[in-house]
Amino acid sequence: MPGLIVNNIDCSHSLVKIYASIKAKRAKCPVCEKHSNKIHDRYTRTISDFPVFQNKTTIFLKTRKFKCQNG
Repeated sequence: MPGLIVNNIDCSHSLVKIYASIKAKRAKCPVCEKHSNKIHDRYTRTISDFPVFQNKTTIFLKTRKFKCQNG
């Protein structure tokens, strides 16, 4: 997937853990539509869905919230 970095994949027993992060260095403000590179917060999202090849799969996605510098 463009814009995504897979940092590590851990396979053990019937569990697959994928550790990924976002490449983006900036984001567009939904209000003023200007780009900002000022980081407001960092967090990890955990995404679990259907099994992949009979293995429970969880994606740990490390991402950031950007703060608009124009507001």
